[in-house]
Amino acid sequence: MSDRQVRPGVGAVALCGAVLLCCAVTGCGRDTADGKAPADAAAVVPSAPPPVSESPEDPAGAVREVYGAMWSERMKALQMASAEETDLERYVAPGVLRVFEEELAQLKKDGMVMRGEVGHEPEVSVLDAGAKPSRATVKDCVDLSKWQPLDTTTGWPLPLPGDQPPRHRATAELERGDGGRWTVTAYVPHRSRAC
Repeated sequence: MSDRQVRPGVGAVALCGAVLLCCAVTGCGRDTADGKAPADAAAVVPSAPPPVSESPEDPAGAVREVYGAMWSERMKALQMASAEETDLERYVAPGVLRVFEEELAQLKKDGMVMRGEVGHEPEVSVLDAGAKPSRATVKDCVDLSKWQPLDTTTGWPLPLPGDQPPRHRATAELERGDGGRWTVTAYVPHRSRAC
């Protein structure tokens, strides 16, 4: 496994990991028959991601767009505890998608979904457009202050772990393949590093 691949043991998903820790500590997970939230559980569903431009004149802009589109699709998946009706596979490498899907399956098993919005401050910190393949690193400040786990049985909000700062750092690695599209090949949250 290369350094650019997501390692489940390293903690590849910032939000689901926090929710799963909450479940482990509080025992709040509950199974439901259909895995869906009750009708009274309010949802904020992000709009469809903007079309991703692959302009060779602005590779940093294309990197930011793919990173943002990945997060938009990821939020949809977290709100359903499923990636089935999302386009996540369009923006992430198979290893990253596999880790995301495993954590979504755990959310569903624990009877939880997420609601609200996640804030971001992504910056392209490294861009090597001349490499084969082209590579980029995005550093982000992830803001969870408006992000809330919900129990799908009761619709009640659940707390995020108290030891996690509401804003923490995260790093994503991206590569541009032969087709010219950027893809997220690794995502690592730094949950203990506030920003």
